[in-house]
Amino acid sequence: MKTSCPDSIELPSVEECLEEAVKIDDELLMSCVRRQCSTLTVTCGEWSQQKCREESQRSSTAVLAFTVVPWPGMLYRFYPVKESHWCEDPTSPECTRKVVIHELAHSCGWNHGQGHNVPGNNPEREPIPECACADENGARTACE
Repeated sequence: MKTSCPDSIELPSVEECLEEAVKIDDELLMSCVRRQCSTLTVTCGEWSQQKCREESQRSSTAVLAFTVVPWPGMLYRFYPVKESHWCEDPTSPECTRKVVIHELAHSCGWNHGQGHNVPGNNPEREPIPECACADENGARTACE
């Protein structure tokens, strides 16, 4: 994946992203997300970090990433957003893959509650299981 993040942020490869994207059950959304695996840029930096802190405080949850969609409700499947922001918190590889797919779906115009087998469809009621627990170092891991 394209990124401005430090090497310590291990984002999925394009191939791993494509493997995860095929689980989306809407053909147009899946096609858009698969294109985004190689075209969207994942951005890190001070602005991203500040927005992550603000959103985490606002929502009382740990925000791992976000995508700015200028006109919510618009269909971006043919002209998707080209950038998502990563919060740089430690995560397990499984969690990272799910969050990336979630953000790519947002970049294609998907919203929470629309389903289509997008991870974290309703983050308040159905958090991504791979991101729900943390190990002794603070990295999010699957709950056992």
